[in-house]
Amino acid sequence: MHSLIQQRGGRKRTHAFVNAEALRILLGEEPDELYDALGVPQSKRERLPTSAQEALMAGNIAAFYAILEKNAQGHEQILRASKQGFHRAKGIFPWNR
Repeated sequence: MHSLIQQRGGRKRTHAFVNAEALRILLGEEPDELYDALGVPQSKRERLPTSAQEALMAGNIAAFYAILEKNAQGHEQILRASKQGFHRAKGIFPWNR
């Protein structure tokens, strides 16, 4: 995902913005609050509960294809397309129904 964002003209912080939106949309949590509550550094996504990791993986796949589908270029378009992908993936998880 990071290389796709770079290839499509994302800013240095675009990937961080996309990751934060993934947590908000897929898990319903603010990044700082989630990681603090779990006592996990934000750079250690692999230490999140398995269900959270699976949701984030599915969301990233959906966001990746949304970026390609929309031919998103630049920070704003990448962020918008990613959010659309996350919303598509969101519905498959029981805590979002």
